[in-house]
Amino acid sequence: MKTVTGPRPAKAGALLFFLAASASAQEPGPVGITISGGIEMTWASRDRVINEASVWTPGGLPAGNPLRAADRFILPALSIRFDVETSPVHAAFEIGNPVLHADSADPRFQEDRLGETRAIDFRLKQAWIEILGFLRVGEQDFVWDPTGLGEPLFLAPSGSKSPWGEIPDSTVPPFPASGTNTVPQTRRDRRYPVGATARLDEVTLFALLLAEGGPPSADESLYGGALTETFDILRASAVAAFMKGAGAKQEVWTGGVALTADLSPFVLGLEGYRQFGSAGVDLRASGSAVRGVARYADGGWAQAVFIRVSGDRRGDDRREGGFLSYEDNNSTLIVEGNEFGFNIDMNYWSGQLSAGTSVDWGGRKFRPRATAALFRFLQAIPLPPDPPAGVGGRSRALGTEIDAGLDLEWSARLTFSASAGVLLGATALEGFTLSGDNRAALITGGFRLTF
Repeated sequence: MKTVTGPRPAKAGALLFFLAASASAQEPGPVGITISGGIEMTWASRDRVINEASVWTPGGLPAGNPLRAADRFILPALSIRFDVETSPVHAAFEIGNPVLHADSADPRFQEDRLGETRAIDFRLKQAWIEILGFLRVGEQDFVWDPTGLGEPLFLAPSGSKSPWGEIPDSTVPPFPASGTNTVPQTRRDRRYPVGATARLDEVTLFALLLAEGGPPSADESLYGGALTETFDILRASAVAAFMKGAGAKQEVWTGGVALTADLSPFVLGLEGYRQFGSAGVDLRASGSAVRGVARYADGGWAQAVFIRVSGDRRGDDRREGGFLSYEDNNSTLIVEGNEFGFNIDMNYWSGQLSAGTSVDWGGRKFRPRATAALFRFLQAIPLPPDPPAGVGGRSRALGTEIDAGLDLEWSARLTFSASAGVLLGATALEGFTLSGDNRAALITGGFRLTF
């Protein structure tokens, strides 16, 4: 990170255009500019089962389809950010290549991998000003993590696909094999929140347009507030949010509560959500989600998680039972992972055990970790009335996933990482692969350099 401090320059430059309106009312004074960023390169080896099943076509893809092949590639992630401090304004501007963005029915990173022309197609990621120390206006990251344990379950649009892409339900035969909403969807995508957020001690308010880089008609919006209170070892949080999609009658309210108890070295967390409103024309929203976490951290760490996220029961009724969220929960590499895995985010429950530690060796820090997770769909997929007659069947078994990883902290700025995951006994995948496969594997490795 490089910091430059000195008198205000004659020209702020195009990168700081958004600061001009606020700064014009202030007397010229000292300005501090902090430049930061990062370079991340991730090599991935993804087997053919993940690629084929990610399309969620009942019966699998035809022989010879390129999406049935395993692939290996390098995914680049580059960013540079400018932070400007000039009393009473803080401003930030960030550009980078959008790693997550869906623009076709192909769930792979076919155009984003290193060597392709669009792999380093930079775009604006953040551009905001913060005034009075609490009001932030502009394009900004937004995450609400009530337990503080990571992997947001409801609100993290900066790392989430749109929930509205999974509805409305399929209602007209013959229920086309690809693209129906009676099956899960794997879309590697993210939102770009633009608007205002205010943080006043224990209260957070937000009014955001969730742009995705396409036409304005495809934009979504999110409004609401959250409250957090601390009582000795207990932290209580509540949220109320109004989500509006780009389609007709897509207006859903979500209420949630969370409790976190800090019993060092133990931390216990519990959060739950309930939805109501309209998920579309004549489509009533009734989703819910709950997650409980128990974590021990003292040198090493161990964690147990139970999660249940509701799903729809049928694809031809007037009730949407899936929990519609801007989640960024990627606790496991294959089932929940949004970059390389299936990105399952509704209609499932899971029990997970994970552990890790930190070891100093030769002046370097080694951080090994491992996770074992059992997954099961709440409603067998495809949902009734799919699949078409004579094509595949239905199953709830999503299998057992075992992940292992290692981070090597070479320096304060440079970290090397490697991970591997295997999914076993996933009989639900048999109906979406031509060969009837029920296991999958994923390996990743790379580095992250920050400055």
